[in-house]
Amino acid sequence: MRRALLPLIDLAEEHSAGMLLVRHINKSGGAQAIYRGAGSIGISGACRSSWLVARDPREPARRVLAEVKGNLEAPQLSLAYKIEAQETGLATISWLGPSPWSADELLAGAARGAAAARALDRAREFLVTALAAGPRTSRELWDLAQDQHLGRRTLRRAKLNLRIRSVRVWADGKRLSYWLLKGQELPGSIPAEAVPADLEQWLGPLREEFPPSTPLDDL
Repeated sequence: MRRALLPLIDLAEEHSAGMLLVRHINKSGGAQAIYRGAGSIGISGACRSSWLVARDPREPARRVLAEVKGNLEAPQLSLAYKIEAQETGLATISWLGPSPWSADELLAGAARGAAAARALDRAREFLVTALAAGPRTSRELWDLAQDQHLGRRTLRRAKLNLRIRSVRVWADGKRLSYWLLKGQELPGSIPAEAVPADLEQWLGPLREEFPPSTPLDDL
């Protein structure tokens, strides 16, 4: 690769020009940015400076420009920016100042985010399929979820995402919690007296009027 790039290097030196090479990220999934450029690592080796552009793992609307390699000067700070649409239809870049994310951290965060998204998709598909024929108890769903290697937190996120309702009832001397998709009702075998009164029409407005405290309230 270095031999292939040598004529380009000579051309840049002859005309005192800078050459800009644009690469995509490979699919290896590693977190070390120096190895994540598509193609040979010799491309990075031949460059004096290498940078990564990635989404901010905590603020997806932001992008971060982070140094991967630089042998011309001291390490540079990462910079955050966002792309804004103008009335003319053209997009502009708004620089937001330094970012704490390094190139390696950006890729590690992206990898964790992608894995979490895949797990959430699996959990959503599982719940839709499991509840397609009607409500099931949390115990039934948990036993099925274990076979699919789905965890509690992922199932909870999927439940919230799908707006699944939980209804607790007393039946046959047992406390059962049924999960219901939108539009579903409890099985007809559950007697009306076993179903607690629905207080949401009163609790909902109260939650909006008196939202819960945050960890910052007492600081």
